[in-house]
Parts: sequence; C-alpha cells; structure tokens
Amino acid sequence: MSLENDKTLATMVAREIDRHARLAVLRFLDQGPGRLNDQILLDLLAATGHPLTADHFDELLAGLVRDGFLTTQPFDDVTLVNLTLEGQEVATGRRRHEGIAQPPLRRSSRSGQ
Repeated sequence: MSLENDKTLATMVAREIDRHARLAVLRFLDQGPGRLNDQILLDLLAATGHPLTADHFDELLAGLVRDGFLTTQPFDDVTLVNLTLEGQEVATGRRRHEGIAQPPLRRSSRSGQ
C-alpha cells in the first residue's frame, strides 16, 4: 500500500506534519532574508515543533526544489536555500499547493483578552 493511500492515524499525522514543515520553511525564508542555510532551517523547524531528521529534511527540501518553490546551492559544509517567487506566493497564501499547509488566517486581536 502506498503512503498516499495509507489511512492509518500515524501516517495521517506524519503527512500533516510534513505539510506544516514545508510551509514553515517557506515562511522562515519569506519573513527572513529570503536565503538561509539548511542547518539554520533545521534548527528553526525543531524550535517550532517540527523535529525532523537530517535525511527527512533533505527529502523535504528536495521536494520543494522539485516543485519550484526553492533553489539550493552548496556552500562549504552547508547548503544555501533560496526562496523563489513561487515559494513566496505559497508562503503568503496567494498560491496553494496540495503538499503544503495553508498559512493561518490573520486573526484580529481581541481587546481585554
């Protein structure tokens, strides 16, 4: 049975974590300088509740590159990760992609809470 058709709870949770991790990478780059190295991104993911192994993270990045949302460039012992215009559109919610979570809707602040 392929992972896409696997309906077990564990697989559904893993798939959703990946969707949110992909969005997080795009948003870190969009809200930051537009370019970060892979180690910084991996640390940011872990700090925001997306702990991934290095291999899993590499697969996630490869998919985002394949879909045209990022470019990568080896540099010394790290990889520089760059956001593309298409990636910025997904990060800001102007474009949708099935494998990437939607950015949360902005909520108005509630006074007195």
